[in-house]
Amino acid sequence: MSWVDALPLLLLATLCAGFYALLGARGYRRLLVGWLSSLAGAILGYALGHAFGLSRPLWLGSLPWLEAVLGAILLQVVASRLRV
Repeated sequence: MSWVDALPLLLLATLCAGFYALLGARGYRRLLVGWLSSLAGAILGYALGHAFGLSRPLWLGSLPWLEAVLGAILLQVVASRLRV
């Protein structure tokens, strides 16, 4: 992963964490957990997107944004259910 992919991936994770905070994260601790889970999910989605390449026509350059966003949302749901 180069910085060209890392910066939009970081922005996607931050955007997903912002929506998580708007929809119900209370406090800085939950915001931090939401951002970290969003970043981990986006990286996981990025890796799976490059490994399988399922939705290649929907990629943004070399960034599989759909897989990254779905991974971020999935891990945020898991983190919210853990009640951290």
